[in-house]
Amino acid sequence: MDTSVTASLLILVLNGVEGIVAVWLYAVIRPRYGPGPKTALLAGFTVWLVGWLIPTLSAIPLNLFPLWVLLVVPGAWLNLPWARCWVRGSIKKPTRRSRQTHFP
Repeated sequence: MDTSVTASLLILVLNGVEGIVAVWLYAVIRPRYGPGPKTALLAGFTVWLVGWLIPTLSAIPLNLFPLWVLLVVPGAWLNLPWARCWVRGSIKKPTRRSRQTHFP
């Protein structure tokens, strides 16, 4: 398999996993913080922090890339998980059934 195809498939799979984790995290924190964009932004920020910022900052001591690259790339990606979660939290309106805390 060609390297570019392998890299593309890896990126596709990892972005899918990131999306699933963001939705799962939103579902987990929603009972505590309530439904809506604020909770979605919190979930998106957490996914960004764990998935992009921490690994990038841990790469600084390795000196594999120039420092400006390591500091610009996480900032450029900052809006993506937040925006996806915010849009999902804005579109998904709670229904009467989704507010139940127990099964009938």
